[in-house]
Amino acid sequence: MLSVGDEPRWAIGTKKTTWQDGLTGPVRYLQNPSSRCQRIKLMRRQVSTWGFVVAVLVLLIASGCGGGGTLGPGFTPLPIPEEDSSGNSFAVVWFLLDQSGSMDEVRGDVIDGFNGFVSDLRNQPGECLVTLALFDGLRQMKTVFSVTPVAQVPFLSWSNYLPDGQTPFYDALGSLIQQADSRVAQRVGDGLPVEDQLVVILTDGLENDSYRFSQRDIRELVHDRQNQGWTFAFLGANQDAYAEGARIGLVGGNIQNFDVSEQSIARAYLSVSSATVAYCGKSTPQRKASGSNFFGGFG
Repeated sequence: MLSVGDEPRWAIGTKKTTWQDGLTGPVRYLQNPSSRCQRIKLMRRQVSTWGFVVAVLVLLIASGCGGGGTLGPGFTPLPIPEEDSSGNSFAVVWFLLDQSGSMDEVRGDVIDGFNGFVSDLRNQPGECLVTLALFDGLRQMKTVFSVTPVAQVPFLSWSNYLPDGQTPFYDALGSLIQQADSRVAQRVGDGLPVEDQLVVILTDGLENDSYRFSQRDIRELVHDRQNQGWTFAFLGANQDAYAEGARIGLVGGNIQNFDVSEQSIARAYLSVSSATVAYCGKSTPQRKASGSNFFGGFG
């Protein structure tokens, strides 16, 4: 409702009128109600106003929804790769490395072996993203780097690999699976393709310090993720790795034994490097088809 002093209303044949709402106010005077010229002027003014509104809306839509524009810092799209250079879906390698006290005697061999693993991945034809997580009984699972393109993966060093404590293997693996689940859920929510998931575990001792996840919990998690197409690989020392791997739902083609010695650790890393390079170079159907024989031909 308008009052005196508001924008003049249009009327015909008078310079001042009383509206149905009881208010009076100045109006624009059209001398001839039937004048085509006057009607055209009014229509032009209305069209001009709506044209301005439409132009503004078009500019906003173009800047925020197309052409790479943004509506603010929170809306800037991140460049997330969906396929590697060969057209295959990206693989994410989640490497869970034991950092318990018993690994201290082979600390240098473990570091050299992991760095050789990284070098091999850098030279392979496929492409993948890598996460490294360390676990021991004194600290929570530590993620050294997460979902990093292999060309940018840093080498492991004496300053960030510090063996100590017990072996909370179940807690570490459960936490790593949850971390991977979060990434999968985020990509699904963003409408992005889900990458192929490879979990590699290297440990030299039996579980002896977990309190969040039980063996049954881990077995159920592993079984469910395998049904979703994930691949798990287990390398174990100072234990019957095949029996321990079977306890969490893994099959023989994805398990290897090694000794805690320089030569055995080097062979273990060579085997997992070769198998991972092959995995990253495969298509998604090929990865799923070989999901229960990860080490086939590389043992």
